[in-house]
Amino acid sequence: MAWELAAAAHPHLSRVDADRIYIAIGVGDTFEAIDALLTAIARDGIPGTRPTVVHFPVRRSARPLGVTSAMIS
Repeated sequence: MAWELAAAAHPHLSRVDADRIYIAIGVGDTFEAIDALLTAIARDGIPGTRPTVVHFPVRRSARPLGVTSAMIS
């Protein structure tokens, strides 16, 4: 996965960032490579990558989770 991400972002990376990412991949540190890649994307605002807000469903109830009617009385 790290190779594909690096290849997709490569045209938009600085030489220093690209070198750091490919070296990390080459020595087997894929998590470091992906972290450096995401950091570069967030820092430089690579075209085609805009922030997305993800909404998770929220449980709506009259009482907080774990509170029973016996506790309220």
